[in-house]
Amino acid sequence: MFEIYAVNIKDFKDEKMLDKFFEYVSAEKAQRLSNFKIAEDKKRGILGELLVRYLICSKLKIKNNEIEFTTNRYGKPFLKDYIGLEYNISHSNELVVCAIGDYEVGIDVEYIKNIDFDTANYVFSPQEYEEYSHIPVYRRLDYFYSIWTLKESLIKAKGLGMYIPMNSFTVNRNSPKDVYCLYDNSKYYFKEYSMEEYKLSICSKLKAFPDNIQFYSFEEFYSLFQSVLQSKGVKV
Repeated sequence: MFEIYAVNIKDFKDEKMLDKFFEYVSAEKAQRLSNFKIAEDKKRGILGELLVRYLICSKLKIKNNEIEFTTNRYGKPFLKDYIGLEYNISHSNELVVCAIGDYEVGIDVEYIKNIDFDTANYVFSPQEYEEYSHIPVYRRLDYFYSIWTLKESLIKAKGLGMYIPMNSFTVNRNSPKDVYCLYDNSKYYFKEYSMEEYKLSICSKLKAFPDNIQFYSFEEFYSLFQSVLQSKGVKV
């Protein structure tokens, strides 16, 4: 069974807190995040890392300094030396989310805003573009973000990054409870979640998605992670 957690960082105003938060992550991760030019990118990046560490410590009953990450050859991070716990993170605008469970999983969240619909050529398969061209104009933005997040979640579950062109496969959306994709001789399942101003999708070969998302305000999460991530020495 998967769980989904979300932190709203709207109230994360104090940029001076970033230096304190960097103490809870590896020196390599802190350096990478500190190189971000845009403050909001730093906030989303560090909160994503802290959310993952908080959940890992809580689920595995280990200390923060016992967590060690590695990556596959395409750059997807995963836990080293701990088999049976998989996670994936995503963030957009003021929302940071993490899916966690016992099987490979991908998650994507996107803030809904107006787009250049020429982008659809790079996202939709021919079948999806045909469907898109026949829906009312007022529904096209919602359709676009549904397909976008569904496909991103599959790509992230596979852990292949942008080595999978989005328009190279089709997501079948027969009903809200019957969303799947046949890809690379495997069947992937999906679940969509609609929130005000956001679209979120989760994907896995295991159809065990939660009905609800656990939401935290920044203040709530700040209190939670401080009580768990007490060990400041962390592995690279």
